[in-house]
Amino acid sequence: MKSNSESLHNNKTESQDTNSLAMPTPASQNRAEADADAAENLYKLAQDYLAKGPKRDPVLAGKIIAQAADKGHLEAKKQLALMLLHGAGMPQDIPKAVSLLTSLAADNHAPSAFFLGMMFLDGNVLDQNGTRAAHYLSQAADAGYPRAKSHLGLIYANGWGVPKDLDRALSLLEDAAREETPEAFFLLGATLKHAGRNKEEVARGREFLLKAADGGRVDALTALATSTVRGELIGHTDLDSRKYLLAAAHLGELTARSLVGRMYDNGVEFPISKAIADSWVGEAAERGEPAALAWLGKRYLIGLDVECNPAKAIHLFMKAAQGGDLSAMHQLGVMFFRGEILERDAGSAVRFLTHAAKVGYAPSQLLLAEMYGSGHGVPQDQALAFKFCKEGADGNHPPAEYLLGMMYLDGKGVTRDVALGEAWIRRAAEHGHFLAKNHPSVLNKSPSSKTS
Repeated sequence: MKSNSESLHNNKTESQDTNSLAMPTPASQNRAEADADAAENLYKLAQDYLAKGPKRDPVLAGKIIAQAADKGHLEAKKQLALMLLHGAGMPQDIPKAVSLLTSLAADNHAPSAFFLGMMFLDGNVLDQNGTRAAHYLSQAADAGYPRAKSHLGLIYANGWGVPKDLDRALSLLEDAAREETPEAFFLLGATLKHAGRNKEEVARGREFLLKAADGGRVDALTALATSTVRGELIGHTDLDSRKYLLAAAHLGELTARSLVGRMYDNGVEFPISKAIADSWVGEAAERGEPAALAWLGKRYLIGLDVECNPAKAIHLFMKAAQGGDLSAMHQLGVMFFRGEILERDAGSAVRFLTHAAKVGYAPSQLLLAEMYGSGHGVPQDQALAFKFCKEGADGNHPPAEYLLGMMYLDGKGVTRDVALGEAWIRRAAEHGHFLAKNHPSVLNKSPSSKTS
């Protein structure tokens, strides 16, 4: 049996042991502070070797950054991940870079969550995934990271991997614009101008784009003259639009140079000038502008002013599609579907066409509707055919409007509705569709109905 003194001694020892677990000792605190200070000093030293000047040495900077990261410095870990991602100062290691960023994001490091979100949004390093992009950008936005709010707003404005929600998009974009950065002004302005629900919102969009241009965003001038951020023409551009577009082109903005060059090539808004077209679009293609690459690909495909070279055309289309050009995705989808030049591959055709269709490219929506409607190359699915056709028709694509009218008349993929079918056919006729203009519902001038 233990004596009282032994019991007291043991209780005191147990209490001391418990306290030693619960509270760090001054020595351990000092060590932690010393490690943190050492990591911060290493991080600052690495920045000296990354800065421009005679001391610049990215390889040495990378080694020092790795040491700071090993000591737990969060910014050093993020910087190490980015250096691994780009192969800057060290061999490229994308899986390790993504692993580091994912670990940091799990620890609520907002900048790392932002970079991961952008990687999933861009699809250049990781497979494009709007849902995961929204997840990481939401995490960064909730932590108060302004750039995350802008790009998350863009995701909701376009419905990339999340339900389309313009109210939420504009709320996020407006919040980010309070930081008064050119990027925030640009994204808010472009969204308001191209998705505004009334004249007031569109006018505000133009104001924000002008602010972005004043802040050095030359691409804001291009956005002022085009119907979408992707640089599609409004149609017939007004004088102000042409002024902004030419200003951006002369300032070297790639999308503007590519677009103006193609306008000179086609004689749209500007007199035909092959010399300007070749110079400006060719320069944009050399610098990787997706629409210019697609334009050049089409020329090599048919041998227009260059020697016909299908292999080079396919290479250019692939590069353009990787850069997000929808016409290139559609062209590749068509080539895989028809088995022309490329070996027939329905799976690849559907993949390229669906990617373009999801972003609203009407020709791809129409072709998918025709494929699923006929069961040509894919399992027949009239409901899916109707879905894609309706999307194309809602985008004012006359062939899709005509096909949608026929689907309503025939009851394919949708409940038969003669009045609605004839209304869509008349709409297609108004937009110049040849078959629609010669359809009995148009020739007989039956009463019009609203399309929906």
